[in-house]
Amino acid sequence: MPEGPATIVWNEDEASRLAPQRTFLIFGLRRGGTTSVALAARELGLYLGEQYAVNLEDQEFREFKGVESIRATIAARNAAQDVWGWKHPQPLRYFETIYDDLRNPRFIFVTRDMTATALGIAKREVMTADAAINDVATVLGRNLALLRQLKRPALFVSYEKLLLRPEAVIHEMAGFLGMACDDATCARITGQIVPGRYQPESRYGWRGKLRDTARIWLTY
Repeated sequence: MPEGPATIVWNEDEASRLAPQRTFLIFGLRRGGTTSVALAARELGLYLGEQYAVNLEDQEFREFKGVESIRATIAARNAAQDVWGWKHPQPLRYFETIYDDLRNPRFIFVTRDMTATALGIAKREVMTADAAINDVATVLGRNLALLRQLKRPALFVSYEKLLLRPEAVIHEMAGFLGMACDDATCARITGQIVPGRYQPESRYGWRGKLRDTARIWLTY
């Protein structure tokens, strides 16, 4: 029996999908697989900025920058790029303020098994697993509420499906992004997705790895 789709699309709109200007937000939960999905999106050709750390979070979208700085970054990106995006696992504290600045926003919502996500959070933060799973459920509910409220195109990507069926997920992501993906590109991206690592092999090579590692140490 042939396998069905590996992702879920909400509220897709052909005018949005085919528009020359598109802005993507990759979000979900911390420790929830957003880095691997952002890696795939970047390798498919989505511009994610220049100042990202090893977790591919654009430093210009860090909350400590302040909302006005983030809005200025959006204006600069809009002027320089027709199609671009950024990855931020939990951007809801500032998102409503900047939403109207985004051109044709489209969402990539990354999900992961709740237990694995909660255990990952508890391991790296001062939080019990009990508290972490409640936190995961709360944030998941808020994310779904946002997507229901905005009714914008959204692609649901499962981190587990990305690991189990990478070719299907990558090709479906490419379709949602409006970008080409041949078998060679898909194979290259699949080889870079390494569970549990923030720093996979990439087209940037070892110099890029050293650069990105230095960035995160200098930033945090």
